[in-house]
Order: sequence, then structure tokens, then C-alpha cells
Amino acid sequence: MGLCDQLNMPLALEKLDGPTPCLVFLGILIDPSKLELRLPPEKLQRLLGMLPHWKAYKHCCKKDLESLIGYLEDASKVIYMLGALLLGG
Repeated sequence: MGLCDQLNMPLALEKLDGPTPCLVFLGILIDPSKLELRLPPEKLQRLLGMLPHWKAYKHCCKKDLESLIGYLEDASKVIYMLGALLLGG
């Protein structure tokens, strides 16, 4: 941070993450020690908490369905990124 101050580079302190074996990047938790990509725990819990409610629904409004699709699409990024890593790009 001292070097950034000397170079007059602004830093967003809330976006800095100290030395850690895992890193969240674009909403995906990257764990190189386990060779895993996964959803961060808070995203996974939010999604898992939604599913029992949806199982009980017989019908829903468009806005609620779009919200669920957004969460599922976000979760699917993990699978897409993993496939890209396994296939080499």
C-alpha cells in the first residue's frame, strides 16, 4: 500500500484481501490447494435456502421466476469456468 501511495494510485480497501489460500473472483471461490472452484458459502446458502420454497410452489409470477433464474445462472458460472480450466481454455 505504501508503493501505491507513492504512485498516487487509489485503492479500494474493501476490495483488498490479505494473504489467503482462497480467493473470490467474479463470484467464484478459487481454492488452489484443493484444486476446486465453488460458490462462496453465502451464495450457496442463499440458493439452497430458496429451493425448498420453490419446490412447494404450484405457480409463480414472472419476477420471482426471473430472480430464481438469475441465481441459477450465477451458480452455473462455476461449472462453465471449471469446464474451461479442464479443457485448457
